[in-house]
Amino acid sequence: MSDPVPEGPGTEHPAIAAMQVRAKVAHEEVIRARAALEAAEREQAFWDVLGGHLARGEMASVLVLLDRNREYTTALEAKRDPGSQELASLRHDAHEYAVSSANSLGRTFPEAAQRAGLTIDPSSRHPRYTFQGGFIRLELDERRLLAKLRTREGDEREYGLDLDLLVRALGEEVTRLFDRDFKPDTFLRSLHTAYSAVLRAEDLPEGTEVPIRKVTHRLGKNLNRFSGDEFNVDLARAIQSNHTSIDRMQLHLNHTRNTRQGMLLYGLEQGGYVGFVSFKREER
Repeated sequence: MSDPVPEGPGTEHPAIAAMQVRAKVAHEEVIRARAALEAAEREQAFWDVLGGHLARGEMASVLVLLDRNREYTTALEAKRDPGSQELASLRHDAHEYAVSSANSLGRTFPEAAQRAGLTIDPSSRHPRYTFQGGFIRLELDERRLLAKLRTREGDEREYGLDLDLLVRALGEEVTRLFDRDFKPDTFLRSLHTAYSAVLRAEDLPEGTEVPIRKVTHRLGKNLNRFSGDEFNVDLARAIQSNHTSIDRMQLHLNHTRNTRQGMLLYGLEQGGYVGFVSFKREER
């Protein structure tokens, strides 16, 4: 009787195939479990947000939330979940509230904004309002029963037509943008670092003008949190305060007629769109 052949490199162990099957089954279970967890987290977030709006009396925001999650509420209805009827009733009430709010905002919103210390630009006409010289825009979409809030260089966000919520959101934007502690040296050093990175990436000599959008794109990579609208305000602050040099490197801006590639700086709109950035060494 011959001795068993020892296992070695290139000799497959008989248990390997079975282990691979078990590993595949376990991997599929992980995928299903992860999907179930993500679905449960979305469901929890829905009910948490809904409860928050109800607690604050933000019925127009309830309508927006329910409409955005129609697939989920429809699934509840199909399963004859007891909560589906309650949500249907809630949506009816929220819709009536939102319609009533939309009809009155032309009168109530300007008054509430004034009480909160928010100055509406003189050129504003209902249902479109601007603040801070057009830097912040609010449109009250009475047909879709929602509000669209956007800052220059910022993302658009949608809200329900809840008066107190809209005034609060606007106040938070004004505070975020204009009540921050501005540190010009920190800002300029960060800007110069991003500018230099663009030069290195494109093998360009020091002092070359580069599109401002390339620099802000690099800033988005360099910083943990980058906001285009805050950058716009801070760059304008640096120019207005004449704080435009760091480490003997002088900031230079040039303009462009391309409104999509350029940036209209806060408070400096009359100068046109800034399109290019460079830093040049100061003469001794």
